Amino acid sequence: MAVDAFISSLTGSGVIRKRKGGKTPSFAEVFERLFGPDNEITDKANDFEDFIEGYFGWVSPEDMRSAHEAFVVIQGIVRQATKGVLDAAK
Repeated sequence: MAVDAFISSLTGSGVIRKRKGGKTPSFAEVFERLFGPDNEITDKANDFEDFIEGYFGWVSPEDMRSAHEAFVVIQGIVRQATKGVLDAAK
């Protein structure tokens, strides 16, 4: 739910546009649009999506750990990318 809220927030504020037909972009598509298709963060976002995909809504504990690890890397890249912006805003 938090991922969906994150994407909704970005589309609602106009940072990211919805796809043709009004479909919301995936988690990985958001990072691909912001950082490009060849960036490490896009790869990690794809990994994250793969790990949480689950089977009939069930995600194994191992996949949840792997998803968490991918998310921590994504978080670190975002923090590093926005560090100068956040410092300048202070």
